[in-house]
Amino acid sequence: MKISRKNLKKFIDEEVKKFLNKESIAPRPEKQAEDKFEGETKEAPVETPVKPGTKQPPVTRPLKIPKKWPNTMPKPMPKAENKEPKKLNEGFAFMMENARMRSLMNEVSMDIDPSQFGAPDPSIKAGIEGRNETPFSAVEIFNTRAINQSMLEKLGSEEYNAIVQNVLATNTLDMMQMMNTYKLIVSLERSKRRRLEALALSIVKNKFGLPDEVVEKIKASLVNDGEIEPPEGGGEENPEEEAMDEFTPEQQAVIKKHLDKRIVHNALMMGAGYRAHAIFDGIKNSLDAIDARLYPLYKKLMPNMELFMWHAPVEEMFGQRMMMGKSELDIEPQTGEMKAEAEATMFPILLHEVAKAAVEILFSQHLVDLWEKHGEKVYNSVMKKSESYLDEHWMKLIGPRLWKYLHDAIDYVVKSRDNDYTLVAYILNRMAIMEPEQFMELMGDVLNRGDVAITKIEAILDEVQADIEEFEQDQNRTPAPAEVTPGDNNEDEISRLLKTNEKNLLQSKAPEQPEAPKRKKLADMEIDELNIELERAIGNENFERAGKIRDIINSKIA
Repeated sequence: MKISRKNLKKFIDEEVKKFLNKESIAPRPEKQAEDKFEGETKEAPVETPVKPGTKQPPVTRPLKIPKKWPNTMPKPMPKAENKEPKKLNEGFAFMMENARMRSLMNEVSMDIDPSQFGAPDPSIKAGIEGRNETPFSAVEIFNTRAINQSMLEKLGSEEYNAIVQNVLATNTLDMMQMMNTYKLIVSLERSKRRRLEALALSIVKNKFGLPDEVVEKIKASLVNDGEIEPPEGGGEENPEEEAMDEFTPEQQAVIKKHLDKRIVHNALMMGAGYRAHAIFDGIKNSLDAIDARLYPLYKKLMPNMELFMWHAPVEEMFGQRMMMGKSELDIEPQTGEMKAEAEATMFPILLHEVAKAAVEILFSQHLVDLWEKHGEKVYNSVMKKSESYLDEHWMKLIGPRLWKYLHDAIDYVVKSRDNDYTLVAYILNRMAIMEPEQFMELMGDVLNRGDVAITKIEAILDEVQADIEEFEQDQNRTPAPAEVTPGDNNEDEISRLLKTNEKNLLQSKAPEQPEAPKRKKLADMEIDELNIELERAIGNENFERAGKIRDIINSKIA
């Protein structure tokens, strides 16, 4: 008998409804008993009616990363190398002068611990003490005063003193010794680059709790000296900025708020990167599994490089970091696909660039929101004023201490939630899409009122965890029959659905497999077995396990 197309559709529709309304969907008695609290009557959840032929609206993804950028929106560029000092915009000159005058009236030198290294370079000291302009000069939270210091002076003093102590705890290197140590590191790393690149991604993923969808966007590469290309437009003169009278008073206020927020974002990106290479003690086993000579060289060189950054005039630091490392977002205009490329000439700097790229991805939704809410002209004005390559040196100096304050508050909250560091990325992402006033208020609390900041971060985390739970429930939700009502061209989709559900049903009835035998403990293995495990761990790029195995082998040999 020939079946018409119309009857076939009707038959398939009825079979789908039968399949989806099997008794397995009804709550089981034991499940009801599980969910019921003593003395409580639990009612079945009421489902929202769905109009036939429509689908339920998707739950917002817990992690908000741009899937598509506006077609004409320029991507964030690497910081341009502007030879001329950055000039103040007329619209902000009065505010900047007020901040500078407050600092001069209450001028107190940086609180520097006495040591053989003295104070930072005068150009840096003058900027931090408010006598010269910095990118932080007009940002209110850096001009708040605690006793006899501005917040910028406090952050700068703490960071410089910490670096001095790190140098004193290792060995002081002169410039020639630093260059020789650097060359030795590069030569040792050359044959191990792929493993070190994988280690950098693994460390940043774990420390920032990054989901795979972020890690997959980052490409990490160790390259030779001279192979890192300068930023686009690197030789251009400082472009003349637009006059603020081109904007309405409302637009000027929007620009100021988002400019402040972007400057703090840039400082946190840079600070997260530089703080990343301060964890060498925690990854010593992983480094030793690759080459035991690297860890002591990193520990000796990096504090001296950081101290050098504080003792060199700002103007002389043009291009120094760019020659050794770079990270930038690469956005495909047609598809909106976003990738980040992190390059460096040695592992500690690669670790910095990968961490910076990861945080930039987590913060990137702010740029799309700025463009979509306020338009191209406002977006371009904010980016022109915040993306100077000269500013990058200041971000390096102050960013690590700013990041430490925020990281310590987040770390406190995460430790109270079962040490679940997969939540860190969600917290940072949620902070990044706050309105500027709300974000700057939180950062002010982070710097001045830690207990208040922790309470606010806990509230953010509560929202994040609720969104994650809702999202996971939505992903696992069985579609209602109305959602799969056949149309004119969806027989293929119905067939796929029938096969998928049939496969799931068969899998649910599959007999339980016998439990796999337990693996032998490392401590109980013989030397030959441990050597096999060591090779396997290195091959799988599990450097932490490889380090542990190497320690056990050494103890057995001894």
